Amino acid sequence: MYSIPRESPGAWGYVRCILLYATFTIPLAAAEILEIPYNPTWRQYVDSESQNLIAIGNAIDSLKDTISNECPIGDSDRTKAKYLRSLFFPYFTLESAEGKFTQAVKGARGGKYSMDDGNIMDIQGAGSQARGELLELQKYSAANLEEVEELYKGFEKYFKLTRDAVVNTIALGRSLSGLPGLTDPQVQQDWDILNNIAQRINFARTDDNGSILLDSDKTPQLFVKKLRDAYVFLENAEIDARKAAQWSLLHMIDPDLLSLIQGADLTYGAGSDTFTYGDLYKMIAEWFSCWQPEIANLIFAMENHLGQAPELGLFHS
Repeated sequence: MYSIPRESPGAWGYVRCILLYATFTIPLAAAEILEIPYNPTWRQYVDSESQNLIAIGNAIDSLKDTISNECPIGDSDRTKAKYLRSLFFPYFTLESAEGKFTQAVKGARGGKYSMDDGNIMDIQGAGSQARGELLELQKYSAANLEEVEELYKGFEKYFKLTRDAVVNTIALGRSLSGLPGLTDPQVQQDWDILNNIAQRINFARTDDNGSILLDSDKTPQLFVKKLRDAYVFLENAEIDARKAAQWSLLHMIDPDLLSLIQGADLTYGAGSDTFTYGDLYKMIAEWFSCWQPEIANLIFAMENHLGQAPELGLFHS
């Protein structure tokens, strides 16, 4: 598999990545606007790069198929077959448990159940099964409050990392799914398909006279940089989820805590009496690993095939 040389983004990484996702198509302030005649100059560029653009388009299509079918996020298609492969399947199970755990800890601290957090169930309004889980966990929490506080602190640390990663992944998925490939149903002509790909990866746009406008500081190299940042983000999210799985397998093992995720018919009957928090985080880690090879292949296609735009010499030092 193609390897991505990179530096870990650190604490700034998640913030930087979500900002970059939004700029696959949104122009930033340009150092210089370069105008290229559409005919013949730009057309000749697309024609000369047609085989390379086909390779890039195939890589985009493969990535989009993975996003849509193999490892979907779960925010659009809730059919059973896809949802059980989605990121939302294990995440929402954890989110439900996090709400109940938070509610029980609050109850153990002060003897009251509050509605401070909108995703936390009020014990009076909960169903009988959920009410029983909350009451049992509150009893456990009250009897072992110091221990439970430490568990809760660790659980919240990893859950919040996962929640932030999920939010960023939704933005990333929408951005990547909008890239034009070879199978765009809105475009029928082969040349137009390749032209769309060429314009997107060059951050190009058309002016009122039909000329192609390029920003001098927006090149395919910048596009590749954004893909690299996306890859590093997913890799770090996978690492965090694997750390969460290891921690959970050691600490989140009390039956009262496991009862929050076991036996629940949360996703098409996929709840299981053998589910653990470690299992859920392993599923999340494997999901975050799923897009990485396809993004790496797209980077490889761009770095090893695409030539420079016409008469500019901007894209290769």
